Amino acid sequence: MQTGYSHWFYRLFIEQGLNDQIALYLNVVMLVIAIIAIAWVLDFITKSILLKVIATLARKTKTSFDDFFIEHKVFDKLAHVIPAFVVYLTAPSALSDFEFFVPIVDAATELYMTVVVAFIVHAILGAIGGYLQSLEKLKDKPINSFIQVFKVINYSFAAIFAVSILIGKSPLVLFLSLIHISEPTRPLYISYAVFCLKKG
Repeated sequence: MQTGYSHWFYRLFIEQGLNDQIALYLNVVMLVIAIIAIAWVLDFITKSILLKVIATLARKTKTSFDDFFIEHKVFDKLAHVIPAFVVYLTAPSALSDFEFFVPIVDAATELYMTVVVAFIVHAILGAIGGYLQSLEKLKDKPINSFIQVFKVINYSFAAIFAVSILIGKSPLVLFLSLIHISEPTRPLYISYAVFCLKKG
């Protein structure tokens, strides 16, 4: 008989006289439903309670820096990490009888967290940019241009991480491969530049 908390439903179904194979399938279905329910409850608690507390505390502080974090919904986006983390931690146990699904669920969760983190960084950069532009001594500076550059870099790294998850390779390996691919084209650019200079 299967043991452990991940097979509690299985043992319950067996006691009710169900077939072993059917009990296994139903056990997985019930565990997936339980994980989704727990993730949803944590997401609800985070959004309805913790975020309101954070917003209240932010309004009471003297600095306006945290107000920009509220305005750009940084904490709202942070709340989406918790349900994904719960799924990532519990999926291997829930799918222990169907291990071929585990890498798929792990990859999907990692992709989701990569996208969420990219959105969080985007929001943080927006909040920082908004705060800096609100400062009197920086109002004439091209703050928004610098922030846009960092946002492009942020999404570029997110894309590299996403592709690395899909192909099952380290992000570092993918990044080094992109650098290696771009190397042969550099002499062509240099030669063309020299040609243009001579022609001029």
